[in-house]
Amino acid sequence: MSEPSTPVDFEAPPSHSRTRGRHQQLSQEAADYLRDAIIAAEIGSGEFVRPERVADELGMSPTPVREALMALAKEGFLVWQPRRGFQVAKVRISDIEDVFRVQAFIAGELAARAAANIADADLSRLHELQTALESASVAGDMEHVQDLNFQIHKTINNLAASPALARLLSTVVAYVPRRFYGSVPGWLAASVKDHGAILDALRIRHREAARAAMTSHIWHAGALLGEHISMHIRDGEARPGEPTEAADDRSDGVSLHHLVASIDRA
Repeated sequence: MSEPSTPVDFEAPPSHSRTRGRHQQLSQEAADYLRDAIIAAEIGSGEFVRPERVADELGMSPTPVREALMALAKEGFLVWQPRRGFQVAKVRISDIEDVFRVQAFIAGELAARAAANIADADLSRLHELQTALESASVAGDMEHVQDLNFQIHKTINNLAASPALARLLSTVVAYVPRRFYGSVPGWLAASVKDHGAILDALRIRHREAARAAMTSHIWHAGALLGEHISMHIRDGEARPGEPTEAADDRSDGVSLHHLVASIDRA
């Protein structure tokens, strides 16, 4: 029998690997921050983004920020202007609508599947999260509301037991601003009000009602963001005060009774 080989320590990667990993993480954090700021119209179309200023805001060196700017230019959020720097591209309302259209479809399907799998303990957990979200809303704690909203949607998505579909959704929602939750009028109220119909549908395990409630919720959020952006840009496609197509589809919240009745009539 041959002598056992010397064990290899896989737990301690070389220090340069850890450094590279941290650098990539910082670059991703900067890209996520700037993407959210652009979509939420916190940084307006046509503005120039200075890496040094962003680095100061985020508490990191300019190098990962510059890499983030190049990544966002590839995604179409920024345009490189020679000798001037990176400029924010025009945000089109139709692009925002497309993102929410895809998100609504996938999130609705995940909610329908979650309705078939959900247990009483899961429902209790979701109601606890929603109660905490409502309390945070009353307290004006936007950061906590944002975190709780994320937990509620993540819980529902996981209950669908469809990891591939959930991963696809995570790719889409990368283009939905999370960090500027309080800056979009109506988003806070939508999280409080719209979730009620979703949880009610899950409680009675009604797949199509869960799908409809989630789809309505996502469209509602998209319409509010579209209106918010239309107040900040002037590109001939959206003017301040003019409703967008998504805004016309907006719901102020839908009851479970209405959803079930409309589905059963179909």
